[in-house]
Amino acid sequence: MGEKHTLIPASNFFKKALTSMGFLLLGLLLLSSMLNLITYATTAPGIKNIQYLDLTISVIDHYGAPVENAYVVVFELAENGPIKLSEGFTDFTGKYKASFKIPRKTIYLTMWKVDEAGNLYIDSHSQAIEAYAPVNLWIITHKTSEESGKQTLEIGTLTFSIDPSEMKHPVDKLEKTITISKIEPQKQKTEDSKDIVGASKTTTTTSCQIPTYPYQEEKWEYTSVLKFATWDNISAIFTFLPGSNIFVESKERYFLISSCSYTSWNSGYTTIKLDYGFGISEPVTGRYIYDQRVKLKYYFIRFWPPYQSSVLVEKVYAVDTNVDGAEISDIKNDYKTSWSGLLPSWSYFITLPQKYNRIIEITGKSASFTISTGVSLSFYIGVSVSLGVGKAPSPVSYLIITADKWIDNYKVKIVSNDGTFLQTYSNWVPP
Repeated sequence: MGEKHTLIPASNFFKKALTSMGFLLLGLLLLSSMLNLITYATTAPGIKNIQYLDLTISVIDHYGAPVENAYVVVFELAENGPIKLSEGFTDFTGKYKASFKIPRKTIYLTMWKVDEAGNLYIDSHSQAIEAYAPVNLWIITHKTSEESGKQTLEIGTLTFSIDPSEMKHPVDKLEKTITISKIEPQKQKTEDSKDIVGASKTTTTTSCQIPTYPYQEEKWEYTSVLKFATWDNISAIFTFLPGSNIFVESKERYFLISSCSYTSWNSGYTTIKLDYGFGISEPVTGRYIYDQRVKLKYYFIRFWPPYQSSVLVEKVYAVDTNVDGAEISDIKNDYKTSWSGLLPSWSYFITLPQKYNRIIEITGKSASFTISTGVSLSFYIGVSVSLGVGKAPSPVSYLIITADKWIDNYKVKIVSNDGTFLQTYSNWVPP
């Protein structure tokens, strides 16, 4: 299954965790001055907090052919709303080259370790590690043409995250490819403008009322990042370390002017890095489902790409802030529900003998995505959408499940719907 799970005896578990000569000389002086200048330029606070990026974007059609003269715009999905970083058109090879700077926000991490017995501890000899907050980028590209006297549009978008800690500083290069395609109207046409979310009363085209744009709305919402179910004599603890990355699903759709209707939502993701760690050291148990939630910041935006008159783009996404992880739900009281004990018929599972613990990585080197945890959002403008949460490469955080004493030969079965183990159910099963 690719996941790392450590099995250890419970009796060894959880010790206390947190505890000419003149010319030559002149030349050497000049060289020394130049080196000092270079050193200062690469370590000065202003430079340290900035990453320069040379981004090459290749735009292709659905046949894989390069698209010339396609419009491209690049946004940073920043904490206070999208910031336009660059825009322009592709050359005859279908490439658009952009150079811009992005923030390099430092987070100092104290790394936890796990000893052979499975105890979490902080190495007193280790120094804090510098990590950097992810930067989420959004690219939109399109090409218009004429067919039978009507404008046709091919469009494509890409949402992705970059980690400054994995980039050469102060300047690095990156290449991305985007495929554009025609956006086809839905079969059912929206006739009543009351059904159009946030319909403008002033902007119309024939009988269609176009949703109000530009538009931007922010919202903080508690988001489920870990959900697990226990039973009698089955307990669990967990920890999310500072610096842990979490994938949060983003969604976008198009409003089509020709049919006065929306397309279905398409998914991507943004990355959130926790500035604050959290977890529980006292095990929880019983016939309950526990749901750990973190307060995150979301945006709903509308954007009309220029040089075309066919579509309006809507997007919902989470943004990385400097307080992620600071506000969390009370795992023992908030969002806690009872359950029947019947394990779901999921294909991903692991077993646990009595008097043993299972250490499950819930963030770390492997990256995957799940929609079993997440959030449902309702914005003031009238848009409602559900987003999922996933695990991303980052410092390793843990869910630790313990099996106590039960009927002879019974084992604990831990099931996961998708192998991420961000949502699990645990109960006793016979041999």
